[in-house]
Amino acid sequence: MSTRRSPAVAGRFYPASATVLEKEIRAYLDAADTTVEPLGAISPHAGIMYSGKCAGRLVGALDHIPDTVIMLGPNHTGLGQAIAVDPHDEWETPLGRALVDESLRRALLEAGPGWIAQDALAHRREHSIEVQLPFFQVRRPDLRFLPVCLGFADYDLAVALGHALMEALHACGRKDFLLLASSDMSHFLPQEKAVELDRMALDPFLAMEPRRAWDTVRSRRITMCGFVPATTVLAACLEAGASSARLLHYTTSMEASGDASSVVGYASVVFLP
Repeated sequence: MSTRRSPAVAGRFYPASATVLEKEIRAYLDAADTTVEPLGAISPHAGIMYSGKCAGRLVGALDHIPDTVIMLGPNHTGLGQAIAVDPHDEWETPLGRALVDESLRRALLEAGPGWIAQDALAHRREHSIEVQLPFFQVRRPDLRFLPVCLGFADYDLAVALGHALMEALHACGRKDFLLLASSDMSHFLPQEKAVELDRMALDPFLAMEPRRAWDTVRSRRITMCGFVPATTVLAACLEAGASSARLLHYTTSMEASGDASSVVGYASVVFLP
């Protein structure tokens, strides 16, 4: 019998009604103004009334939804293992069920024996990957993906995980893939300060320099919650042959709230061959 992860934040981060959710997602997807075919990407994961336009500009721009989508999200709850691959067979949202890629999960666990774990606890209340799913489900209802939750802060481990991801993809013969890092940018700062720090954080990612990106976020204490997934994805994409990066969209919560005194930043970035 298959096992299923039930939604943890439906009705809070996004509408619990399938009809309402799909209508909102389609409006965000329709805002995309370009077409890209990246190896990897960074996408925000806040409540979709705030970050949905930015996430939609990314997912809507994808030339197609690949056969293999690996979603890496930060661990906000502190629960579970440092590198946690979800063990469920499928994830549920109001839009239906998304199958977890069992063969790729097995290959990733084999690529990192002893340090990549199969762990449901890290995912149980975590929103960073769940919020990404509806965007992909609208474009590809038969989505098959692999959710990985990260709760560590070690650059060498991030690079090693990036290598393990590529090993797993190669072991499964996957050539049509997307590595997605789920991340918001600066948190709860005045608008001008958030934009300044977010520009600092994004510059090395756009320059394809993972070490400098890591060091910048850490040394400047930039509250980019998914900088570990983002660094991991960039490291993997470089190994896969990525040669450039592009910022598709940047905004802050002020666009939705009108409040410039305390904002959260959102960016959509793609890593291209």
